[in-house]
Amino acid sequence: MIPGIRIEKKMAAVNEIAKRCVSCNLCVKECAFLQKHGTPGTLCNAFLSGPQKEDSPVFACNLCGLCQAVCPGNLDCSAAFLEIRRTLQKNIPLSAKSKSVQNRHKLLCSYEARGTSPLFSLYLFPERCDSIFFPGCTLAATRSNVTQSVYDYCKKLDPTIGIVLDCCTKPSHDLGLHGNFEKSLVQLTDHLKNNNIKRIFTACPSCYATFKAYAGGFETCSIYEWLAENPPLPPGNEFFAETVAIHDTCATRSVTKIHDAVRTLVAGTGAGLEEMKHNRDRAICCGEGAAAAFIAPAITAGWRTIRKNEASGKRVITYCAGCSNTLGKEVPATHLLDLLFDPKNAIQGKEKIAKAPFTYVDRLLLKNRLKKSDKTALVANRSSIMAESKVSSSRYRVKIAIVALLFIAFGLRLFGVIV
Repeated sequence: MIPGIRIEKKMAAVNEIAKRCVSCNLCVKECAFLQKHGTPGTLCNAFLSGPQKEDSPVFACNLCGLCQAVCPGNLDCSAAFLEIRRTLQKNIPLSAKSKSVQNRHKLLCSYEARGTSPLFSLYLFPERCDSIFFPGCTLAATRSNVTQSVYDYCKKLDPTIGIVLDCCTKPSHDLGLHGNFEKSLVQLTDHLKNNNIKRIFTACPSCYATFKAYAGGFETCSIYEWLAENPPLPPGNEFFAETVAIHDTCATRSVTKIHDAVRTLVAGTGAGLEEMKHNRDRAICCGEGAAAAFIAPAITAGWRTIRKNEASGKRVITYCAGCSNTLGKEVPATHLLDLLFDPKNAIQGKEKIAKAPFTYVDRLLLKNRLKKSDKTALVANRSSIMAESKVSSSRYRVKIAIVALLFIAFGLRLFGVIV
């Protein structure tokens, strides 16, 4: 076993559910996926007794954990379905160009690969640094200015804090591509350990869950806990006289201290709160989780409809960039960090949220700004930490050409040629 990575006993969760699920249907009542495909016990028994197929229904599950939250036996259905995904990914032959048995995962796999590339990654460690801010891929890509504002505020609290722009490879984890996930995360965490990093502050709940579960030796904290203890808005500066709802993320459904910190920060803005039916440990997925939307978009869109109905026209505050982007298709959704660090635009619904392909331009600009912000800091990227970092010159030329096209597109947008 590689240090820092926890490997489950082979098919333990699948066998447990196959034996212990009594088909009480409490989870089925909550989940459109189970309503279509059957109880967890039915799915696990079918997998154990039948042929292994790449079109297994488990790829349509968001792995959100709501089923376990309502299960009288506390059965971990997400762990079981993840074991099935891993088994299928390992045992079914792939074409030479595929990373997943599901071709519809190609876009997500490419997104993750770019996030972990030397081109977009950055490790910035000031002198005496033992803590880092890890914003996650989507926040840094869609909200680069707010990401920098959060980091600048963190530096006021701790001048030695560093920042890492990289991907925790949760997509590979959730797709069942355990080999790729394990290799990438170990490279990342080994580099942190080699540079005496002890503490990781995450903005992305999925990153929090990943580091908490698999990155032994670090103190993993949510940035929202730290901000709640050190509010960027001093008391008496309330500015937001609106009643809102909060969408808790499924990745941290069991982490009460994050739920409390988020509510403390929201209250500090002056906003009132009306809880939705599904909140805290009973939170529902936004529909984006575990790449299920690539396989079953109709089912995953149903989660957004539930949120829309539960919000009843209220603004929904999120603390996950992916949730904010996804829910924003159905309801007025505002990321908590936008509200705290860009309040004027956030209240008016005019947040500066980048969309592809400009997300890649913004990531590069953020990386460049951060590198210039502290020229005494130790700077690295993925090429510095990979055991085999050689990339052919032709691949570099392709990357440079892509970046050039992105900057051309950025210039056209800047001058109003495109919007």
